[in-house]
Amino acid sequence: MNALATDRQALRPLPARRWNRATAVHLLNRAGFGGTDAEIERFTELGLEAAVHELLHPESVSYQPAPPSWVRRAEQQAGVSVGDLTPEQRTERREEVARRLADLRTWWIRRMIRSPRPLEEKMTLFWHSHFATQADKVASPLMMYRQNELLRRHALDFLGVIVLAVSRDPAMVRFLDLETSRKGNPNDNFARELMELYTLGEGNYSEQDVREVARAFTGATIKDEQYHFDAAQHDEREKTVLGKTGPWDGRAVIDILLEQESASRLLPRKIASFFGRPDPEPQVLAALSAHFNEVFYDVRELLRVLFMSEWFYAPETRRARIKSPVEYVVGAYRQFGVTRPPAEITALALRRMGQELFNPPDVDGWKEGATWINTHTMMMRYHFARFFTTGEVVQGLRERAGEYGTTDGAEPHGSLVDAQSLVDELDYRRPELCADALARRVYRRTFSPEERIRWMDFLQTSSSGATVMFNLNNRMSVGRVNSAAYLLMCSPEYQVC
Repeated sequence: MNALATDRQALRPLPARRWNRATAVHLLNRAGFGGTDAEIERFTELGLEAAVHELLHPESVSYQPAPPSWVRRAEQQAGVSVGDLTPEQRTERREEVARRLADLRTWWIRRMIRSPRPLEEKMTLFWHSHFATQADKVASPLMMYRQNELLRRHALDFLGVIVLAVSRDPAMVRFLDLETSRKGNPNDNFARELMELYTLGEGNYSEQDVREVARAFTGATIKDEQYHFDAAQHDEREKTVLGKTGPWDGRAVIDILLEQESASRLLPRKIASFFGRPDPEPQVLAALSAHFNEVFYDVRELLRVLFMSEWFYAPETRRARIKSPVEYVVGAYRQFGVTRPPAEITALALRRMGQELFNPPDVDGWKEGATWINTHTMMMRYHFARFFTTGEVVQGLRERAGEYGTTDGAEPHGSLVDAQSLVDELDYRRPELCADALARRVYRRTFSPEERIRWMDFLQTSSSGATVMFNLNNRMSVGRVNSAAYLLMCSPEYQVC
C-alpha cells in the first residue's frame, strides 16, 4: 500500500452499525453546541449519513430570524458623518453604539441557542475567529452585523468564495486598514494576514510578496458603511506574487494564493483541530488536505469527510477538546431549554471567561484548547454555573454588569434549571430517576452504578448532612437537584466535549 492509500485509510468511514446515541451526541457536540434531547433521539434514528447530510445542508431547514431591531435605523443613519454631529450627539452616538453591540451579542447568542441549523452557527463562530475582526476598532455595529451574516451565508462555501467575500467586507476593510491603502502608498496589514492567517500559513511567502499583494488591493474603501472600490486609487501596474507577474487585482491574487500547495493544508489543519482533536496525526492531515484539493477547496465536502470518518468518532477524539466559553455557556442553555438567556450576565460571563463575541483578542483569533483554562477563567465558569443553577449572582459576575445590558427587559431571577421538568412524567419522589435524568441532561450519558448510588445519596442528604425524604414538591429536594447540577457543571468532565 502506497503512502497516499495509507493516508486515505486514516479517514475511512465509520461503519453504519457503529452509529448510536453516543455517536449522535458527539456529532452534535462538535458540529453544534450540543443537542437537545429531541435532536439527539432524531439524529440517532436518522443514521450517520442522513444526520451528516442534514447538518451540511442547513438550507433544507427553514429558519430565518429577524435581525436586531436597530438594524433598519442604523442603515438609515449610515450616511451621517460623525464630524457633522455636535459634541452631545457624539456622546449619544457612542452610547448608542455600545447598546447596539450589546444587543448584537445577545442576538447571536440566542441564535446559537435556538437555531435548528447548528453547524451553520458553529461555522460562523469558526470563521469569526479565522477572520478575526474587533468591533472596538471597526466602531460600527451595523458593519459587524453584516459581517456576521456574510460569514453565515458563506459558512460552507468554497474557500476562494469566502476569502474574496471577506476581502470586500467593510468591517474587514476597516479593521485591517484597507481603506487607507492607496496607489503609491499601500498598507500591507491585510496582505500579510491574507497569506499568513487566511490561506497559506507562516513561512510560505516573502516580505516582497506582502508588498506586491498590498498593491493589488489598493482602492478598497468604505462609503456609507458599504464596500466601495475607488478605481482612481488602485495600482494597475504589474505585480509579481509568488513568482507570477501581471496586473493583478485582489481577485487574481486570491486565485494565485489558492494555487499553492500550502493553501490545501492550512484550513484542513484548523478544521481538524477545531472539530476533531488537538494535534491531529500527520496521516489524517494529509488525507484531509488531499481531499480538500480534489474538491477544489469545498469546505462542505471537507467537513463531510471528517464527520463521516472513523477517526472523528474514535475514543481518542471524544471528550478531547476543552469547551470554549461559548460552547460551555450556549451548551448549558440548550441542554436545559433556556431560549431567552439573561443578557447582562451572559455577556459578562463570556467576556471574563475569555471569549467576548465580536472582539477576539487579536488578528489570530481565539486560541483553542488549554488556553481556555486558567485560575481566573475556571472561577468564572464556576460563577456562571452557580448563577445558572441557583440564580445567585456572585461578585465576579456582578461588577460592572450593567454596561453590557440591553433594552429587552429586566434580568430573570432564580435557577434556570427546572428540577421537575428533568423527571418529566416520571415519579418525582424517586431520587434514582432524578439522578438518571441529571446524567442524561448534563453529561449526555448514563451514570455508572457507583456514580448513581453516590448521586442518589447526595439528593437525599441535606446541606447539614441529615438524611431527608426526596420529593420534588419539596423546596429542599429542588435545592439538592440544583446543587447537583451545579457540581456537575463544575466537574472536569463537563469542561470537555
